[in-house]
Amino acid sequence: MGAPGTYDSIVASSVIGHTPDLLGFLRSCETLLTRTGRLILAVPDKRHCFDVFQPLTSTGTVLRAHLDGRTRPAPGIIFDDVAYNAVRDGMIGWSATDAGPLIFFAPLQAATDAYNSALAMPGYRDVHVWRFVPSSFRLIAHDLNANRPDCAARGVLSRQRRQRVLHALVSRRIWVPGRPADPCATGDAGAGEDFA
Repeated sequence: MGAPGTYDSIVASSVIGHTPDLLGFLRSCETLLTRTGRLILAVPDKRHCFDVFQPLTSTGTVLRAHLDGRTRPAPGIIFDDVAYNAVRDGMIGWSATDAGPLIFFAPLQAATDAYNSALAMPGYRDVHVWRFVPSSFRLIAHDLNANRPDCAARGVLSRQRRQRVLHALVSRRIWVPGRPADPCATGDAGAGEDFA
């Protein structure tokens, strides 16, 4: 992919949700970027896509996957991906104003079959491993950066109400966008109301 410190920018659109080891991916990007390089991410907002019924990702699960050296999604993640994916009006993504009914994409038996298949044949299966809303993404960024004094929180996170993705711009010395203040404190734009 390149020598360390090679790239001025890396763009990952709808990638990090699929990486079995999110922290490993972010560290690899950090290594590949120049000192002033930037990682630009487009991340699905789970409230407006097929992940709507999935639980939010936590920092602990990100750390555990890294500690485990994950190279493929765990069978339980595969089960959840099949069992809880939903569509709204037949679409896998929608705007905040869409109000059609949510319908599970597959029957529960399909999730059980996928789980059993993952146990029997542990190859790679592409699923969403990680799910975020803007405030949960900022919280994980804050947690990952809390013990890194060399990481000035210079990231930018923006969310356009009509879009279904989070946009993040990350400078090299931080793994994901964060803010120096508590990301869940009252007054932080979007915190609180977007945990859903």
